[in-house]
Amino acid sequence: PTAHATLLMMAGLGSAYAEQAEAARAAMTEALALFREQADERSELRVLNYLVGIEFASGTPERGFAWHEQALEIAERLGDPEQIGRSLHYMGENLREMGSYEQAAELYIRSIEILRANGLGERVSSVLHSLADLRLDTRELSAADRLYREALALSPRTKDVRMTAYCLAGLSCVAACRGDKHNAGLLWGLAERIEREHGVRMLGTERRRYEAVLVPPISDSDGFRAGITEAQDADPTAVALSLVGVAH
Repeated sequence: PTAHATLLMMAGLGSAYAEQAEAARAAMTEALALFREQADERSELRVLNYLVGIEFASGTPERGFAWHEQALEIAERLGDPEQIGRSLHYMGENLREMGSYEQAAELYIRSIEILRANGLGERVSSVLHSLADLRLDTRELSAADRLYREALALSPRTKDVRMTAYCLAGLSCVAACRGDKHNAGLLWGLAERIEREHGVRMLGTERRRYEAVLVPPISDSDGFRAGITEAQDADPTAVALSLVGVAH
């Protein structure tokens, strides 16, 4: 049963990344029932947290609350800082999607503090990125710029090319909001190159948020198009390192 539940959990993750919400939810809830039958609370906790994340990715953030409450109760009882941080992060995603920016920011910041306090600093890149997205949503551009770069600095250590693409996409939007159409095009082009060349992709929920910033006249401008063209020959890693260097 434990092996079966683990396979279901992994299948659920695959479906979630493929944005097949119903399949992801069905596999995860079946895995959850099996782990509960085996009294495997640590695995139950992982599945509950994944379910919170699935609701965000599925565009049904209000459904994440029940899973979050169950996950946080178990994580705190087990004293598992990594899963506490993950639970707070994923619930923050749902709150941000609902427009509850202040509450979401509080959860992100608590997640970062808990992870760092427990020697899990390299796990914070995704939370930093989410907080940067929130600051972009509220057009706090300096804060968004700093947080994207901070998350970008961690991604090579964890070899997370998908996070690199996310950070470049976010920085593209910051550049667009500042009127720097060339850099907006360059950074967006590099993010899409990473997707193509590494076989990863941004979740539709998040890609649509970025694309809503890069609408015409920005994406139709000569500067943006020139940046996209330049991205075809630029080295994404070198550009990322230069951005991190500026941040430091």
